[in-house]
Amino acid sequence: MKKTIVAFTIITYIIFLYITIIKAASASTKIMPLGDSITQGFVKNIPEDYRVGYRQKLYLDLKDAGYDVDFVGSLSHGILANPGFDYNHEGHGGWSDNEIAGQIYTWLVANPADIILLHIGTNDFNTSPDDVALILDEIDKYSKDIIVVLALIINNKTYNPLITQFNNNIRAMAEARIAHCDKIIIVDMENALNYQNDMDDNLHPNSNGYIKMADVWFPAVEQILTDSYQPPPCTPPVSGPALQAYYAFNNGSGTVAIDSSTYKRNGAVNGAVWIAGRSGNGLSFDGVDDYVLIPRMNNDEMSISAWFYKNANDTTNADAIFGGSRWVGVKEGFDVRFHRYSPNTLEFILFTRDRNGVITGKTAKYKFNNSVGNWYHVAGTYKKTTGEQKLYIDGKLVNTQTHPAGNTVMPLAYYSDMRIGYSRSNNGYFNGIIDEVRLYNRALSTIEVENLYKGVTPGLSLTITTVGSGSVSTDPNPPYTSGQIVTLAAKADQGWIFNHWSGDLSGSNNPTTLTMTSNKAVTATFVTGTSSDLKALYTLNEGTGITATDSSGNGMHGAINGAIWTTGKTGGGLSFDGIDDSVSVPRMNYDEISISAWFYKNTNDTTYADALFGGYKWNSDAQLQQGFDLRFYKSDPDTLQFIVITKDVGGIRSIKTTQKNLTNSVGSWFHVVGAYNKTTGEQKLYVNGLLAHTRTHPAGNTIVPLTSYPDMRIGYSRVNNGYFQGIIDDIRLYDRALTDTEVQELYTSY
Repeated sequence: MKKTIVAFTIITYIIFLYITIIKAASASTKIMPLGDSITQGFVKNIPEDYRVGYRQKLYLDLKDAGYDVDFVGSLSHGILANPGFDYNHEGHGGWSDNEIAGQIYTWLVANPADIILLHIGTNDFNTSPDDVALILDEIDKYSKDIIVVLALIINNKTYNPLITQFNNNIRAMAEARIAHCDKIIIVDMENALNYQNDMDDNLHPNSNGYIKMADVWFPAVEQILTDSYQPPPCTPPVSGPALQAYYAFNNGSGTVAIDSSTYKRNGAVNGAVWIAGRSGNGLSFDGVDDYVLIPRMNNDEMSISAWFYKNANDTTNADAIFGGSRWVGVKEGFDVRFHRYSPNTLEFILFTRDRNGVITGKTAKYKFNNSVGNWYHVAGTYKKTTGEQKLYIDGKLVNTQTHPAGNTVMPLAYYSDMRIGYSRSNNGYFNGIIDEVRLYNRALSTIEVENLYKGVTPGLSLTITTVGSGSVSTDPNPPYTSGQIVTLAAKADQGWIFNHWSGDLSGSNNPTTLTMTSNKAVTATFVTGTSSDLKALYTLNEGTGITATDSSGNGMHGAINGAIWTTGKTGGGLSFDGIDDSVSVPRMNYDEISISAWFYKNTNDTTYADALFGGYKWNSDAQLQQGFDLRFYKSDPDTLQFIVITKDVGGIRSIKTTQKNLTNSVGSWFHVVGAYNKTTGEQKLYVNGLLAHTRTHPAGNTIVPLTSYPDMRIGYSRVNNGYFQGIIDDIRLYDRALTDTEVQELYTSY
């Protein structure tokens, strides 16, 4: 009997020790409480070291429920509270939405988070959701994997209808973002409190109110921690035209500066007078208090252009053609202005930041002999891939400054708008006429800037050739003028698929656009196949932005997390750093499948199973595995593997791996296709168009759908945490097995 008790005790201890080790090895979920004094936990007459707000109860409730969480942030309030808790947070008393937006990226660099609890808006005096949207933009720029639990904020003890309207606007804004795949959970704090019993003053809850707030946060956080959070069906945003705003100033009257771009970001004219401009009408600014207020436009890279006629020099203030920067405190945005100490010197000032939030400021300058009494054209551009900041005068490049490559424009968060004819730096009002103001979300080329200055040149031709069976339509039809944008749409004949463009176009985007700067020639190539089988096509030819567009027409757009635009196998591609870069794409679960991609591997990884495509859920119980993976295995990093999990009608699963040792997988472009045919059960791996390996599942088996994760990933597998290091291009997914001939045609078409 004693032996049995001793043995049972030893086994129990071993199990306890094993569970303890497993728990210790798992990473804590990092949660950032973010907001103002309500997040801090302000209560009158309670010292800061005892202020716990909702944070103490929420933390202790999560711990009591068995969750391993770590509250993160740069602030510490409640360090002497009993019982003790994790008191770190980012609740900044008295801060407004835009102040939080200006700092959240930096805070996340210092204290990365998996979940953010956002309650903000109490210190703002309007109902606009724009500054909260900017906070969400900044969080997305740091990482689109962060889940934001967004609160409809508490009202005042004395009911304020503006707060209810603010919350309605916040809900509408957040729901629109959720529809475009933002990871947001909305919680209702406004209706959680009894305002006669739960408030310490007109703005802040008392301890009862904070307890109720914790009870609202808890179920939202718990569904994330238990993996029961399932985002609704969504469509990633598609980038619109590069021209973000165009103020021609040709309406000639009224207080509205009409934006002629597709975005309709109209401006408000304050004091400026309508007058003859460089082309049609313009606006005359008195140099005292005139300006045009326009919406903020924050993009990773940019171009701005304008015509101006200066009446007088100003040696007191830095008179601006365009003001979109913040100078005092955290440097943000960009300005185009004259310097007060050198009033004939035009400056294009720009602030950028790297992924760690380190800010770089540069000024591109040009000194006129005399800037007064003549019309001049100015353009400023910034290209993030090269870090080049350029200033053009009258169509000519006059100065280039260089930021660290990959830096993005530091968004203007501190101010809620931008200004034409005025800079908040040195209070600089422009004295003269401004006309034809344009803003873009990319860097214009030198020839595009020159065309803006010169106007257009008529009579350019576009020659189109087709290979295979199909046709190409253009909109508009020829002839074309210099700078004109033409949309080309390829239409395949029955039994054929459009494959790619060549000549003066590259890649596979369809439809696509071509800017006419000279006579152009384009070839459209078609290959045999059925386009309805193609469920997703990521050509990665956008070259900018955070969306990997699905060109199949099925809306399976991807969200880019960290990967950098670069030159691909054809046209553009994405470079992955092997640390944390990936592209999140919707789950694509089909009974059978083909997946193809081009890749260029920079280095081997003997620690993790680096993946070209991750759609696989591993489990020690083979009957719980799901999906498929295309990856290199860590113990043999030159061997490419295609793993597929299938099941029969009874649910019994079959796991097979097809593989090919590439001898040296580093430093060369390879084309890979993995295919599974449910009728035959054949699982095939192809490399550079040739069949490399075949495995066979029971005939009739279908692929086990991936349901454990909300998405699939390009460049990353959740199995062994494998991030790919190198370039990936032209990823295609079909809902059937391609034939040997189709794979060969796909490979040779490049």
